[in-house]
Amino acid sequence: MTMKSVLKLRHYLIPRISDVLFGAVLLYTAVFAGMRMLGDGDTGYHVRAGELMLKSGTILHFDPFSYIRPQLPWTAHEWLAEIIMALCHHVAGLPGVVLLFSLVIAVTNLFFFRMLRDRGAGILLSSAVLLLFITAAKVHWLARPHIFSLLFMISWYIALEKLQDGEEIRAWLLPASMVLWVNLHGGYIVGIFLICLYLAGNLSLYFIDHSEWDAMARQRVVILLKILGWSLIAALLNPLGYKIFLFPFQLAMDKTLMDGVQEFLSPNFHEPQMLKYLLFIMVAALVASRRRMPPVHLILILFFLNMALYSVRYTPIFAMVFLPIITRHLDTDDMESYFPRITRFLRRREATVASVDAVARGGLWPVLVTLVVTFFIVSGKISYSFDPAIKPVAALEFLKREHVTGNVFNNDEFGDVTIYMLADRYKVFIDGRLDMYHSAGILKEYFKVTTLQPGWEDILNKHAIGWFFFDTNSVLTRFLQAMPGWKLIYSDKVASIFVRNSPEYQYLIEKYPHVQLAVIDDVKK
Repeated sequence: MTMKSVLKLRHYLIPRISDVLFGAVLLYTAVFAGMRMLGDGDTGYHVRAGELMLKSGTILHFDPFSYIRPQLPWTAHEWLAEIIMALCHHVAGLPGVVLLFSLVIAVTNLFFFRMLRDRGAGILLSSAVLLLFITAAKVHWLARPHIFSLLFMISWYIALEKLQDGEEIRAWLLPASMVLWVNLHGGYIVGIFLICLYLAGNLSLYFIDHSEWDAMARQRVVILLKILGWSLIAALLNPLGYKIFLFPFQLAMDKTLMDGVQEFLSPNFHEPQMLKYLLFIMVAALVASRRRMPPVHLILILFFLNMALYSVRYTPIFAMVFLPIITRHLDTDDMESYFPRITRFLRRREATVASVDAVARGGLWPVLVTLVVTFFIVSGKISYSFDPAIKPVAALEFLKREHVTGNVFNNDEFGDVTIYMLADRYKVFIDGRLDMYHSAGILKEYFKVTTLQPGWEDILNKHAIGWFFFDTNSVLTRFLQAMPGWKLIYSDKVASIFVRNSPEYQYLIEKYPHVQLAVIDDVKK
């Protein structure tokens, strides 16, 4: 091997900063935080739904998991994501599903970092901004289909920003990718919003900057209209047809869901919410900068800020849109006038890091890390499942042994894990598909029972409820403990099981006569 070949090989062996960031995110999500990625039980029903579709060869149009009759209509509009999840689960169980979404998260962050770099930000600044984005998005790093939407959104955002800057793009790729996006997750609507917002920003130039309108904006509007039209047509290629356009709006405008489900609530600024720190950054940057923000960027920030204030679940997409804009809006000359010593110090460090990064070829280390992690997960050397400290894993093992008969009233999260672990033996009252249950009136009944509103017992009679499977640290559980009509047969710090004090369950009552409600640690309270 010649000296030239050795030097060339060394260039490939030196990891780029983007390689290091990719590897760090992948290792964290797939290995060190693998169990945390399973923090939402919805993963369970997605996997089982995908398995049913693979087995039948058709998309599900009716609910297969609940005992509610008549059978509830439910079209698996995220069918493609669920089938992919089922295939990964077939190969490597839940760790395989986590690896899938860990890779998607790592690629999303890589695209975000490269977007910052391509738009002119230095390596150190891009790395710092990426860490801010990770902090904002990490709370939603879960093995669920919404992760696909983050990847598609950053891809569309990059393309539309390039178009806005006068660069040529392959416009047809956006409608083509919409065919996948609409069948992976309901967040496809964000892509439609993005195009409309760029259209609005460019159309506004007709009124506020006619020279820019004549020079560039008119042409961009034509391209954006074509992208929008073809994207809307592409979005129709889904199991729901045109009804898919109604779904996101029905969800967002539903007060029962928005006010009753924690992830849909507005951010609580009494808690350390990342959104309030992003707002501080925005105000500070706008005050410090002398640059005028383009209308399209102002519209983007205001729209996605409104979404984040409406529901905390939209904070990651606000961060994804806002941080690159505010990074471009920063003027380094302004920064030097405010912080001259710090700015000069960072510039020297930036030059050092950039010189090393420029030598590295990149690409090798992300592939190696992915292959190593995949090997350890597929071979079973890295294994994890739902966390028994927060999920009713032990209680479901009890139910596997006893096989309690009759209809259950369960916690919605417990329903997800029940579907995953014991779908062949138990049907649930409710699970994570809350939009389906709400349209059938079940969600209102669920909230009525859990909050012990007048008439809650009528709902139990209506559905012939024979036993409860609910979280131990709940008002409902403590109430049932004091009711002579219900007997506790199992309790741990996560879940408790009550059966009706009736002849049907007498054998269980006699088998477990002295069960006490588990004591919850103060930390969990």
